[in-house]
Amino acid sequence: MVDLMVKYILFKTLRIDLIMKRIAKLCILPVILSQTVHAGTQGDYEIKSGLGVAIDWATYAGDDFTIQATYNTHKFTGAIGGNYERNRFANTGGNSNWFEWRGHLGLRHQLESKLFLTVGATGAYSTNTNDPYEVGPYVGGDYYLTRQAFISFKILPYAKEKLWNGNTANTFFEQGSIALNYTF
Repeated sequence: MVDLMVKYILFKTLRIDLIMKRIAKLCILPVILSQTVHAGTQGDYEIKSGLGVAIDWATYAGDDFTIQATYNTHKFTGAIGGNYERNRFANTGGNSNWFEWRGHLGLRHQLESKLFLTVGATGAYSTNTNDPYEVGPYVGGDYYLTRQAFISFKILPYAKEKLWNGNTANTFFEQGSIALNYTF
């Protein structure tokens, strides 16, 4: 019995470790790459605030991209956007069409001239079978490549989701997103 309990605990620990490694690769690698690319940039500069556009990829609500309209200032961040998918099923010949909407609202705190800490709430909704959705709080960061372009990432410590099959689930540190943003 003790042996089974030890195996179960090791399995759960290994699963959480794999999830955390996936999140780390998703969120940290672009920041490291951008640091390398822009290592020669020196000095502080004023970032641009206002309306913009983003290409966002998330592990939740379909594991896909959305195009988003954004609004960012030194203290606030927000976005809303979506995508359209049309799928043809080879086995039945039928089609499936749906929209996915995704967005977030949050607060920003400037840590350095190019780096912001972000916290807020995010959510996604799809018009596919059983109307799946996902909502939850996030923590993340924004790293500016130029005064108008930045990479943002979010990790959801907790998320409530309704799955495609109609079941609901609670996830912990399993969902995240990364986006390339441009402010006009």
